[in-house]
Amino acid sequence: MQSSITDQITIPSDLFYFEGHFPNHPVLPAVAIIDISVQFLQSAYPTQLLTLLNVLDAKFSQPVLPGASIFIEATIRDESQNIWQIHWKNAQDLSVVAQLSFGVRVQ
Repeated sequence: MQSSITDQITIPSDLFYFEGHFPNHPVLPAVAIIDISVQFLQSAYPTQLLTLLNVLDAKFSQPVLPGASIFIEATIRDESQNIWQIHWKNAQDLSVVAQLSFGVRVQ
């Protein structure tokens, strides 16, 4: 496995996570940030199946709005246990939006 993966994504304004969270003021929920992070990591390893085992820590510093441009960086924190550190940064000013670490099962 690579030790670090970085890419830029744009959060689609029609993403289903925005429905009802919150009416007239959509904000990407934390569970979506975690899910998108796992999907991002999975896209780097298309021949393997990654399953989220646990979220060890998570900090959400800024709201993520529809259309936001985000840099995501995934770095292996503990290769023997497949624990990844993920950083989301606002692509406009590079301010930290979210930081989390989680373990995955690799099959």
